[in-house]
Amino acid sequence: MPIIEHEGEEYHLSHEQSEALDQFQMISSYPENDLPLIIKLLELYGWNIERALAAYYDGDWKNLVTEPAPPIHRETLPQQQQQLFNDSDDTGENLPILMDHTLFVPKLPVSKPLPVDYQTHFKLVGLGLNDNDDSKKNVSFLPSHKLLLFLLLIPQTIGSLSLKLLTLLWKLLSFSFLFNINKDVSNKNKVMKIPIKPRIYRNDSNANSGGLNSLNSIEHPEYTIKDVILKNPSFNLDTVLKNVDNTNKVFNELYSNSENEFKFMLVILLGNLLEHDDALGSQDRKDQTLSSVSSSNNKEEVDVNSVNFVKYVWSDESVQRYIDTLKVSSNNSLNVYLGDVDNQVESWCVAKNYNVGVTPTVLLLGNVLNSNNVGGAGIITRMSLLGNPKVTSSKKFLRSLKFLINRFAPELISSRTEKHDLEMERELRKLQDQAYQESLLLDKKKEEQKMIEEELKKKREIEKLAKEQEAKLNNTLYNLKWLKEAILEYQVKGGNDVALGKDKLCTLQIRTPDGTRFVKKFTGSMSSYDLYKHIGILLYLGISNLDKTEEALVMKVRNLIDNQGENTTCLKGFTKGNEIDEKNVVNVLQDEFKKYDLDNTELKFNFQLVSPFPRYEVPISEDVLISNIPSIWPKGNILVEFEEEEEEEEDYDDDDDESE
Repeated sequence: MPIIEHEGEEYHLSHEQSEALDQFQMISSYPENDLPLIIKLLELYGWNIERALAAYYDGDWKNLVTEPAPPIHRETLPQQQQQLFNDSDDTGENLPILMDHTLFVPKLPVSKPLPVDYQTHFKLVGLGLNDNDDSKKNVSFLPSHKLLLFLLLIPQTIGSLSLKLLTLLWKLLSFSFLFNINKDVSNKNKVMKIPIKPRIYRNDSNANSGGLNSLNSIEHPEYTIKDVILKNPSFNLDTVLKNVDNTNKVFNELYSNSENEFKFMLVILLGNLLEHDDALGSQDRKDQTLSSVSSSNNKEEVDVNSVNFVKYVWSDESVQRYIDTLKVSSNNSLNVYLGDVDNQVESWCVAKNYNVGVTPTVLLLGNVLNSNNVGGAGIITRMSLLGNPKVTSSKKFLRSLKFLINRFAPELISSRTEKHDLEMERELRKLQDQAYQESLLLDKKKEEQKMIEEELKKKREIEKLAKEQEAKLNNTLYNLKWLKEAILEYQVKGGNDVALGKDKLCTLQIRTPDGTRFVKKFTGSMSSYDLYKHIGILLYLGISNLDKTEEALVMKVRNLIDNQGENTTCLKGFTKGNEIDEKNVVNVLQDEFKKYDLDNTELKFNFQLVSPFPRYEVPISEDVLISNIPSIWPKGNILVEFEEEEEEEEDYDDDDDESE
């Protein structure tokens, strides 16, 4: 229970009364010295803010609270609502009068989501307050009227008096135990108010200077609710966030889901749960508590009540079990929003949006019938504030929450069922219309033929795409196979074109189609297949000697990386070719070879070796040795003739198919 202290007197107020006092202060900005009279004025009108404000602005309200209280006037229903029948009408007959149906619909505060530009929207409301404005200073004071309380208890019987005293003592002890664990005496019974600004917009270095920090000038990092819970070692992350829905959604998303799906929305607004080293100055923190605060320890002050609410109320096994029931057994009929108003801008704006004064505060929202005729819309279902579950203990919280849930659950279930029936009816009508349209299409031969043609076209596109994928794979295997053979050739011969030995050598002058000529020597025991492979490696890498193999490999791999996705599917782990150099190119390729079945991949030669005079095509065979080919042994000339690719013919065939 909040305790307010003023000039040595104490005032014990409930959370609802404390919020009413905060709202009255925001609207009227009454002087600090008038606080006791303002409390009397609110008590006089049963803490009805509208009636109290009307009396306050009449100008003679001080005499009203100092004089004896007038008898309470109870409003009566209009005469036509007190009787079920009129005495007579124009016809002389008694006719029944229907009672106003609005009497059976509760009048609840209308809820609303955060504006789209909620940070800018609340800048003038909260973030723009002047820290030095004396009219906004919070005062702290402790309860008074002990004599009045004693006089009220005198007429009771001794048994009733004893029972009430024991109950009061038990509440005080349990409240003190719950909300003052691990706290020193100076922090007892302290209730934290909503801060003037979220923590990320508070400039601690000039905390006493007042004024507004720009929304773009963030002095502290903003945490998510998961970050806040993780940074507090006293919290069990799995338990606290088990049923919380705003770990990956914002407030308005949960609000919209609750409104459209007729779910309850439980909004839990907590104070500062973290102890920061970059503490606030006294000027920034002086408006955040109902009692005096000392900032001499240079630590961000933790809201003990919020911490204990999370530990002993929200994390209570019975509370979590009931929340599980609502979220699982009741077809997920509850959304839970948990926020730290000190470390999260969105949660701070939610608190301002709902005029929350202190933390912890719990709000229960729901899309129910509401007779609060806001905007002249009449009685319709609208998101409304259903109530404030109590936060002082887990039993009270659970009992008050169950009361509110049980009160409005039948209506929400009915609305949800009605919505589901409407959606099913709409879906059924949609299916009927679709079936009707399909029957019309079946009656039209032209449309049917068109659909067949479209299907055939899609089939051809799928086949074409499959061929492209197959071509990419083949091209990938082709490149990797040649790269692997190049590495093996280089590692075996060590950069020399001819392996050292006693065999006789064959000297060949090789000429490529682009006019490049180079002379190479080969052993007579080399097969024609190895000759093809050796010349193919040189042509593939674009070199004339094996001693340039590493440089050529780097250039080739870089080119494949820069053009990946167009013709190949390899080397996907690299985005830029400059990541490859001579030091890592072999290791990179070795890792890439393991991803493909290169051992069963045939080495393809897209060229033919020809001896020009007389013309002789050198066969590709591992059984034919160079020394057994007279046209090139021991000396000869070889032309490299590349084979024509067949892709153009395939494209031509496709064009013919399309023209047909």
